[in-house]
Amino acid sequence: MNPHSKSLGRKAIFLDKDGTLMEDIPYNSDPEKFRFAEGVALGLAHLAQAGYSLFVVSNQSGVGRGYFAFECLAPMEAELKRMFRESGLNLQAVAWCPHYPGGGDAVYGIECSCRKPHPGMLLRLAEEHKLNLGTSWMVGDRWSDVEAGVAAGCRTGWLSAEALPANAMAPQVQASSFWELAKKISSYDVL
Repeated sequence: MNPHSKSLGRKAIFLDKDGTLMEDIPYNSDPEKFRFAEGVALGLAHLAQAGYSLFVVSNQSGVGRGYFAFECLAPMEAELKRMFRESGLNLQAVAWCPHYPGGGDAVYGIECSCRKPHPGMLLRLAEEHKLNLGTSWMVGDRWSDVEAGVAAGCRTGWLSAEALPANAMAPQVQASSFWELAKKISSYDVL
C-alpha cells in the first residue's frame, strides 16, 4: 500500500501525550496524575466526529534514562484508554518509545528509529492499522513531533504560540489551544 495514496486506508490523528493531551509534567509515569489539558476532550470528540481514528505516540525517555521501569507503560496505557472511554472516545492504540541514547538503562538507553523526531512509531501504527499517512496528522507541542509527522508523510499540527524555528518547514496548522487546533484540522480537510 502506498501510504501517500488518498484513496487507501483510514485517516488518523497521531497525538503526543505530554504537553499535548495533558499538562506537561516531566517524566510523569503516575496514571493518577493524568488529566486532559483544557479543551482536549472537546477537541478529540470533534476530530473523532470528523472521521479520524485516534492514536497516541509518545517518547518516554524516562525509561531509557532509568527514571522509571518499562513495566510502568502498561498502566499508563490502560489509564489513557480509560480516559478516552469516559469521554465517549475510542483510543485505537498507543505507541511508546522507551529509548534515550546514552541513558542509564542498559536495555533502553540506546539509539533507535522510533524516538521522535524519527517516524518509527507512526510507520508501525500505520502498517498495523492500515492507515493512510497522507491523509493523517501528527499533532504535538514540540518541534520533534512536527518533524516526525513530516518524516512519516503526514500532515502536521503544532500546538504552540511560538514562532517557527528558523529554516523550518511550516506545519499545515498551528494553534495555541487544542480545541482551536482540532477545528483547524477538520476545516483543512474540507478545503
